[in-house]
Amino acid sequence: MTPSAFEDEAHPESILMQARKLGLTVSRIPTLEESRDTPQLAPVAVEDLLLRPSVKIDYARLEKFVRGKAVVVTGGGGSIGFEICDRVITFGAARLLSIENSEPALHAAIEKLSAKVTSAVIEGRIADVRDRDRIHQLMNAFRPEVVFHAAALKHVPILERDWGEGVKTNIFGSVNVADAALASGAVAMVMISTDKAIEPVSMLGLTKRFAEMYCQALDRGCG
Repeated sequence: MTPSAFEDEAHPESILMQARKLGLTVSRIPTLEESRDTPQLAPVAVEDLLLRPSVKIDYARLEKFVRGKAVVVTGGGGSIGFEICDRVITFGAARLLSIENSEPALHAAIEKLSAKVTSAVIEGRIADVRDRDRIHQLMNAFRPEVVFHAAALKHVPILERDWGEGVKTNIFGSVNVADAALASGAVAMVMISTDKAIEPVSMLGLTKRFAEMYCQALDRGCG
């Protein structure tokens, strides 16, 4: 039997990259287990590249987690941060504070969020997570119940060169946000990390792992 091109050892991501460069459309034939009828070509889905079953999201639990709550999102103008902000107001948060150090990114994000039909009170503030006093000031004034920490430097080659900046943002910035969340009375903080933090071999992974360890230690100390 011919092995699947989507097995781990076949490096499916490299196959897709080569096909994209050549302008080719990639399709797959479902396995016999997947299709009871005659197998037909199907487009390649993102889930095909996970090499594991996709996780089913418990949307009801997520809605319960944020509905009616005051929520802070750091890095709210970034790709991940904005998506979190969007989901937070979709799931019924009462108040949202987006913290971002880029003025254009913050303006664009707040414009998009404010255009949605929602009862949430949406606020955006310019701040850098490196500025401990500023982060504490904003958190104490807003009094969040839930904090999503998405602000980070995450470009691997750049952080290898300018590693000190990664330490300032990803480590000390995360410490500032975690401490401020605790001091302001937040009941939960979610830190957005990366798979590179598992047995890290890069500055991105190292700084993110350090931040994870700090937040975990803080959580155990509070428990």
